Amino acid sequence: MAQLFKTSSELQQYLQKHPTLTPAGISLGTLLLDCGAITQSQLEQALAHQHAHPELGRLGQVLLNLKMLSAERLGLTLAQQLGIAQVSLESFDIQPECVKLVPENLARRYLVVPLMLDGERLIVASPDPTHCELLHLLGFVTGKPVEAVLANASEVEQTISRLYASATAHQLPENETNEQSLSLHRIKQLAEDPPTVRFDDSLLEEAISRRASDIHLRPGEHDVVLLLRIDGV
Repeated sequence: MAQLFKTSSELQQYLQKHPTLTPAGISLGTLLLDCGAITQSQLEQALAHQHAHPELGRLGQVLLNLKMLSAERLGLTLAQQLGIAQVSLESFDIQPECVKLVPENLARRYLVVPLMLDGERLIVASPDPTHCELLHLLGFVTGKPVEAVLANASEVEQTISRLYASATAHQLPENETNEQSLSLHRIKQLAEDPPTVRFDDSLLEEAISRRASDIHLRPGEHDVVLLLRIDGV
């Protein structure tokens, strides 16, 4: 059975016994087939739909859109089959310093809640804790190794609204005025960090899987917009 944690102390005890939370190299389709959550026919239909509509993103989202799985069943399957810890965010005592690490727009876009620091490791909650690209992106943004636990999507949305609504303007990282400019040496170090390299690799893999001919990065003051040219568009 999947374990449900309601406090940071409970999760901390679990972390001491499980140094790695997020499984690597997992095929969601195979996992769902093996546990009987979907049929071979449904998987083939979903993969075909994903290929025809790459804008829908990951297989899990495609299955939800096609109503082959509920969000609750998908999350429960991931937790039970992979042994991923689950958290209840309703009363979870989130560390305030973690909120400063993840910009609000990123948290809202990817449905991720920063929970706590375990040493240098940032623990986050997400409806899809196997989303490796997201973990790489968070590692790049925060400069920390990141691992994810499972949380209900609606709880994640509510918690994000509560956390960032309560943060004052001077507490948010994008509004800090005393931040020093990065030196060229530091920029080079960041570019060569493993999380950055992994994120670049995942970005290229995503572009190739979508048959994109061009990748465009449009930098903003606090974020970057990624544009892929597919079929000349």
